[in-house]
Amino acid sequence: MQIRAENESFDSSNLNIIHVVRDLRNLTINPPSFDDSSGTIQTLSTSTPEINHPTPFILTPSRYPTHIYETASHLSGHTDPWDFYTLWWQILSYWFPAIEGYIIQQNWETPDHGEALSGQFPSMLLEQVTFAVLYAGQPLVLLQIRGTLDSTDSTRRLAREAARQQFDRAALWSGHPTLCVISAMGKRWNAFARPTDMTSEEAEATLGYDWFGEWTENVVSTSSYEILGACFRMLKVAGERFLVF
Repeated sequence: MQIRAENESFDSSNLNIIHVVRDLRNLTINPPSFDDSSGTIQTLSTSTPEINHPTPFILTPSRYPTHIYETASHLSGHTDPWDFYTLWWQILSYWFPAIEGYIIQQNWETPDHGEALSGQFPSMLLEQVTFAVLYAGQPLVLLQIRGTLDSTDSTRRLAREAARQQFDRAALWSGHPTLCVISAMGKRWNAFARPTDMTSEEAEATLGYDWFGEWTENVVSTSSYEILGACFRMLKVAGERFLVF
């Protein structure tokens, strides 16, 4: 045991100082209450408070922005294809924003349009694509918009055949592994997404009937949002991998 002399100097630098810190965040302190019956003040509890951590908020949108619904609400009674261009452009822009490198081009044509290849298709089916979503200069989505008065059995058959021909022409030129074609009649739509290394005939023989939508759903409905959203997210992932490889 060491005994320090009274005149020995004190060196505080050799001391190990331990700081005790107590976390009092989220501690609720209630003021002491006065008990009239006993004339005493009730003391505060010194027990460790229970801290409830908030549940993390995860943003999972399940609907379009307000301006898209506003555009759709103004189209009741409209029949002309041109009337629906703004709505569909807004929807494509929502899923394929320019900031992510996507380009939405109106009246898009394949490089071979009007040349020898076009002779393989009936002239009545050689329609321009209303909108094409391009990524790295390659088509990822083709959209053809028709008016609401076109919704008959015969025009639906023609619309399906036109979509098949549009796919076959674009797939020959697109480097993306999958191409989606949408046939819209006003706000209602029908679509398919097929591998570009197959023709429509080969895809139908392998995949069977692969159309979805069937012109029964309003494009701004919750069901359409979820179905098209799942398809578009798949296309975007495949398109990004196309750039990497």
